Amino acid sequence: MGPGGIGKTSVAIAVAEEMISYFEHGVWLVDLAPIAEPHLVPTAFASVLRLDVRHDDPSPALVAALRNKRALLVVDNCEHVIDRAAQLALDIMRGAPNVCILATSREPLRVEGERLHHLHHWKALLRRWN
Repeated sequence: MGPGGIGKTSVAIAVAEEMISYFEHGVWLVDLAPIAEPHLVPTAFASVLRLDVRHDDPSPALVAALRNKRALLVVDNCEHVIDRAAQLALDIMRGAPNVCILATSREPLRVEGERLHHLHHWKALLRRWN
């Protein structure tokens, strides 16, 4: 979490690269920046995961496909669809307990089990060292 342009995506990708060996079913980047309508968030997930889901709401099929997987989903740019991204993250966390979600946003998802890491603290530290 942090203001725009601070490097949330870069940090998330670096963390994902370090963690890739822990996730036998892969690490997936779901970029929500191009999604204009919140109801399209689950479709973006399904597309990245290459799931052929033919429902108005692919959320249940998405959760079912992830149920027995050990994967990391890096969900980037959540802020403009925060409510739908949060609901889908919660559905995935409840239905697919071995799937981890690393979300970048300017604000928290506010879901059970969420841990926040504020990047502005790191930027302040860097300014002090320079």
